[in-house]
Amino acid sequence: MTEMSPSAAKPVSLLDPAIAGLVCAGGSILLIAAAYLFQYVGELQPCELCLWQRPPHFAVAAIGLFAAWAGSTRRFSPNVTRGAVALAGLVLAIGAGIAIYHAGVEWKFWPGFPSCTAGDPNVLNSTDDLFSSRPVRCDEAPWSLLGLSMAGWNALISLGLAGLAFAAVWPKPAAAPKAEAA
Repeated sequence: MTEMSPSAAKPVSLLDPAIAGLVCAGGSILLIAAAYLFQYVGELQPCELCLWQRPPHFAVAAIGLFAAWAGSTRRFSPNVTRGAVALAGLVLAIGAGIAIYHAGVEWKFWPGFPSCTAGDPNVLNSTDDLFSSRPVRCDEAPWSLLGLSMAGWNALISLGLAGLAFAAVWPKPAAAPKAEAA
């Protein structure tokens, strides 16, 4: 049996809080990048609820990168890293809630805000309507993949990342003592 030297690297695990923080940050950065690509390259203008889904990802990007840095430099107690990852998980869960609400509005499970779904877009109420742009409606999904809109995909990915964050900080059971050979 070979022994590992004390300086040998330990195996990388997604449940290591620093790694989980990095994965959460990376996932949020990719979701933000996708949103901006759809907006500026795909020319799909975001609605009000789409815009509400972005700030949690900006926050998670910062929190997750801090957690990864704190966990890798060992400058802080492991509890700081765990706390940051738990906070990232909470923010991701809140962002998933916003995305679930938006997907529900798109599927007509519940009404959206009047500012986001008001009125028939084909009816003009005044001559001012001729020269003003209409707000993007929250109850119409302009894009979908496998039956899920961008809000639906955001909800699924955010829930998955939140689950990873919470699993990484959940207390692990203590290892059972090894029985000595007789």
